[in-house]
Amino acid sequence: MLQVDDEHLHLTDQNDQLNLRLKVLKRQVDEAEEEIDRSENAKRKLQRELEEQMEANEELQGQMNTLKKDL
Repeated sequence: MLQVDDEHLHLTDQNDQLNLRLKVLKRQVDEAEEEIDRSENAKRKLQRELEEQMEANEELQGQMNTLKKDL
């Protein structure tokens, strides 16, 4: 009976440790997902800024070509 109690205590302890480890891993996954979200948002922002700069560049290029023709 003592051996069964010891095994039960040992298994309960292992279960508690695994539950704690699971909580830590879930928190790490949540943090990683938040970081991914931040990175994706930053990427979208940079992509928008790049597109705006490319449009501005095209517009300036057109203005420059018009001025060259006028000269």
